[in-house]
Amino acid sequence: MNKYSIVIALVISLTITLSGYAASFQGLGFLSGGDFSFGWGLSADGTTVVGSASSTPGLQGFRWTSTTGIVGLGDLPGGDTSSIARGVSGDGSVVAGNSDTTTGDEQFRWTSGTNMVSLGTLLFSTDDRAWDVSNSGAVIVGSALTTSGREATRWTSGAGLTSIGDLPGGSVTARAYGISGDGQVIVGESNSSNGVEAFRWTSGGGIVGIGDLPGGAFDSEANAASLDGSVVVGASQSSNGTEAFRWTSSGMVGLGDFAGGVFFSEANAVSADGSIIVGAGWDGAFNAFVWDAGNGMRSIQDVLVNDLGLDLTGWSLSVATGISDDGTIVSGYGTNPSGDTEAWIADLSGGSPPVPGDANGDGDVDLLDLDILGTNFGTMGGATVADGDFNGDGNVDLLDLDILGGNFGFMSPSASVPEPGAVVLVLSAILLAGNRRER
Repeated sequence: MNKYSIVIALVISLTITLSGYAASFQGLGFLSGGDFSFGWGLSADGTTVVGSASSTPGLQGFRWTSTTGIVGLGDLPGGDTSSIARGVSGDGSVVAGNSDTTTGDEQFRWTSGTNMVSLGTLLFSTDDRAWDVSNSGAVIVGSALTTSGREATRWTSGAGLTSIGDLPGGSVTARAYGISGDGQVIVGESNSSNGVEAFRWTSGGGIVGIGDLPGGAFDSEANAASLDGSVVVGASQSSNGTEAFRWTSSGMVGLGDFAGGVFFSEANAVSADGSIIVGAGWDGAFNAFVWDAGNGMRSIQDVLVNDLGLDLTGWSLSVATGISDDGTIVSGYGTNPSGDTEAWIADLSGGSPPVPGDANGDGDVDLLDLDILGTNFGTMGGATVADGDFNGDGNVDLLDLDILGGNFGFMSPSASVPEPGAVVLVLSAILLAGNRRER
């Protein structure tokens, strides 16, 4: 089969499957015998949600994918049936959390091959929590209650469970809530001489306080970090009240809150590049938010309903706890139409260009982009996205057409679905362009 036959086959398949792209929202449901579920973490690729849910045996950590649905992870031997899953690796294959045992809660690491395995304990620790895991699944962070106080912890297969220390001053109380995707930076909160202070830990620099927002009592916590740890998000007391923040080496900046009610916001997760943040605010009730520099703080429910055209009648999205690396998929929990607390996942990509295959940068992958690719088809070297080179190899070829085809139909809410007949016209353009280049 020559390359033009392949082009014909791919474009004809587009005429069969053609449809407009739509954002999506889904409640994750419940475990057998249960009536509530909380989503606590989302994999970097956006495919896997973890959390906790009631069930017939008791509270269980769960793992959800679109293929498996919500699946309970069980618990560690001994004690009551009680486990919580909070962290998940980048591809969803590793889950971290804690489970009740005969000696108290212990941190666990779960995979489909090993199921739930205890990470051990610090000396005399009785109440351990795992909060997050690196993208590779190799590093897990949390806290442990010891005879000295609550200590922030780090686990690897080589070193086991270890304490990372705490900030100087005050009692020994520290918790590690988040870890950068690359596993190099740990963030959390610790008592310090100032008060409760957000911290950032690295193997070279140890645990370092990052301050708080101006005004109010000194009180801050760091909940998550970007892929390389250069951006940290959390919440701090400010002159306004409890306020979500974004921290970089330039300092800590408050993100504001929603209008109405008491002043409250908290940032829980951040995209890989640190540009998109999710959490919860208050506007008379808890309201899940998404934040970026261009749009500020927006209600996720408003984005899904007003901007992306979804019907969320009866739902109230209370808290967002997870975000994919690319910032398009978010997860959390809220109240469903029956009045029960339920975990959810939402795709916001209908409002988040660019998209692979979008050559002209209008946020859609459509006939205009196919026309650009067709005009430049066969270019070898020096091509850019604007020419139809979507994989960055400098060429415009079948690999790029495959990328465009995989995303064809992705549309902004106001776009209309193109007629299949129009696709055939652009197919002709591709073939003509190819013929010109063959001469």
